[in-house]
Amino acid sequence: NLLALAVLATGPWLHVHGESVQTNTPAPPPPEVTVTYMDTNGVAHLYLVQEPRVRPIPTNAPILIYMHGAGGKEEQGMRTLFPGLRGLLDGWGWIYVCPRDREYVGLRQDLVARYGKRRLYLAGASAGGASALREAVRRPKTYSGLILMCPAAMSDSIPEAVMSDSRFLPMPV
Repeated sequence: NLLALAVLATGPWLHVHGESVQTNTPAPPPPEVTVTYMDTNGVAHLYLVQEPRVRPIPTNAPILIYMHGAGGKEEQGMRTLFPGLRGLLDGWGWIYVCPRDREYVGLRQDLVARYGKRRLYLAGASAGGASALREAVRRPKTYSGLILMCPAAMSDSIPEAVMSDSRFLPMPV
């Protein structure tokens, strides 16, 4: 499924491996829900979540966490960018999460409390890609995959172990 996430989903066209394939007009995605949780310091944080329509949610349904770029908020990943992605994730039975900020520890704890232990995939664009990369480097065994879209990461902000050894992350990137 990670490879499939790399598909550029834009409206009724899918661009896969350089070829355009027309698809049926997708059904509107399921509604998103705003969730607030408290981190370990008692500070409130917010994220948007889209659950798949299928009920009950399959116990093996993975979670994709998308981190927005600088100047954006959770709506960027949920409503603005990648309009076809939400429909694809719904069709695959995935849970899609767009947090407002970079507080990952409490977010993961809240997701486990709501959905149980599941495979987590981390994605981000621009500054959100840099944030996702730093999080994946800090906790490589926590995530099953990492998707970076034009990450605004400076080489001096990434540990030398990552820069010099592509096998550092035990996950697909």
